[in-house]
Amino acid sequence: MAAPASSTLTFDDEFDSLSLNNGSGGTWSPTFSYSPNGSTDDTLSSYQVNPLWGPTSASDANPFSVGNGVLSMAIKPTPADVKGVVSKPFITGQLQSDRSFTQTYGYFETRAKLTNAACVVTACGLLPADGSWPPELDVAEVLGSNPDTLVLTSHSGGGTTPHWTDIPDASQGFHTYGVDWEPDKLTWFFDGKQVAQQNTPADMNKPMFMLLTSVVGAGNTWAGAPTAGETGQMQVDYVRAYSRNPNTASTSAASSPPGGTPAGKTSTLDLSLSEDAWKGDAQFSVAIDGTTIGAPQSVTALHGGGATQVFAFDGALTPGTHDVAVSFLNDAYGGSAGADRNLYIDRASVGSTAVAGAAATLVSASTQHITVNVPAPL
Repeated sequence: MAAPASSTLTFDDEFDSLSLNNGSGGTWSPTFSYSPNGSTDDTLSSYQVNPLWGPTSASDANPFSVGNGVLSMAIKPTPADVKGVVSKPFITGQLQSDRSFTQTYGYFETRAKLTNAACVVTACGLLPADGSWPPELDVAEVLGSNPDTLVLTSHSGGGTTPHWTDIPDASQGFHTYGVDWEPDKLTWFFDGKQVAQQNTPADMNKPMFMLLTSVVGAGNTWAGAPTAGETGQMQVDYVRAYSRNPNTASTSAASSPPGGTPAGKTSTLDLSLSEDAWKGDAQFSVAIDGTTIGAPQSVTALHGGGATQVFAFDGALTPGTHDVAVSFLNDAYGGSAGADRNLYIDRASVGSTAVAGAAATLVSASTQHITVNVPAPL
């Protein structure tokens, strides 16, 4: 999708080649500045190699390769010739733009094919340019043993807020993963469609750099202990950044429904929704008089905490009686009250007038019909 005039492309790597930063120039740093020879920690079974460092510069230890405009980052057993300096059983890679590009706010997108290696996490995200932590903004994380679940997380001094959403198997093809980071909202996208949204943490307001990474877990981690000889790869078609979201028309189906607003529609419908989240946020669609309005959206306001989220469908109604159908799309239940994804319709209104009888609880994939009467103008 071409960026509109209000959105400027500020970074673009199509990976016709790989430009590693050697300290005096280059796009991508292969390791953190505080650990220039490579990096790992006690929670991992992998070592992220710096191929520019002499002891790990052998070709069989280099996790990076480029071909046909695609970057490949390999996950593989540690080669024998570097075991003297690498104590972990696996080597992987990471790339970060800390020395070449940082930005505060904007839209960041990666098109990638991720691995299904069982105990590997592949990810792209943003970290502060000043070296502090938190905050951290995870554009996408996928666990190889569960490649059809996308994890989207913001980390801040106020806590960690994860979102989960079901996706097609991320290891079977290329998909786009994006986040729109604005002063007030964080909005995540998968293949151009909004999948999660939350308020921007108060401390997420300074320049950040982009990060591509893969790690192999250990027995005490989310990823789990790896199998001996495990291999995989993360493939990246491009990484781009914009000053503003180039998918503005898709950010809120309410404010700009695909296909445009039906002719003659003049009143705004407000739906206040909340959710019980479990392994992902509740997703819904809206149809008015049988016509679907916009793309499916995600609710992130937690019902148990008393929160609600207003979705405004501008100019969606003419005077008269209308059928508004709210469909809960992705019910999930794990066998207990705490493992149950539900959707709540807390309120519906037209202007300042509440719609009687609109409140409802959807505990299964179903559709709630709301009758809305819009009076004719005086």
